Amino acid sequence: MMRTKQQNRCDLVPAALVLALAVLVSACSKEPEVDADPIALVVDGVEIRVSELQAQIDHWNAAGGIRMDLDQFVDRYVNRTLAVNEALSRGLDEDLEIRHQYENMLIGRLRRDEVERRTEELEISDEAVIAYYETNISDYTKPAQIRLALLQL
Repeated sequence: MMRTKQQNRCDLVPAALVLALAVLVSACSKEPEVDADPIALVVDGVEIRVSELQAQIDHWNAAGGIRMDLDQFVDRYVNRTLAVNEALSRGLDEDLEIRHQYENMLIGRLRRDEVERRTEELEISDEAVIAYYETNISDYTKPAQIRLALLQL
């Protein structure tokens, strides 16, 4: 006996309903997943996670920024993010002068990191510092000088 397409579809509908019901029941029985890093803000369609916001706060405090409460910081951060997004939408990141400034900042950071790396590798004893000072003492001292001034009344 040959089955029609309609009969085959009718057999699939109950199977699909059972599968959908099984998925729904299993989804309802599970506890909702707790996001380890929940969304703190959505700015201009971009999700900002709690960890990113905390990193921004830590950076602000480490840089010696003025103290402010969380609401003030979030307001300032949102305004900054909106301004950056507007600048990007206007294509300011493609401006040659801005690209040069960005590259100069990168080069400066590279050089600073290199100096820090090299100075961490150095091991200079107190005796070596004293010996250098005594050898080059003329660079660190001035001979006595006399200043004369004449006042006429």
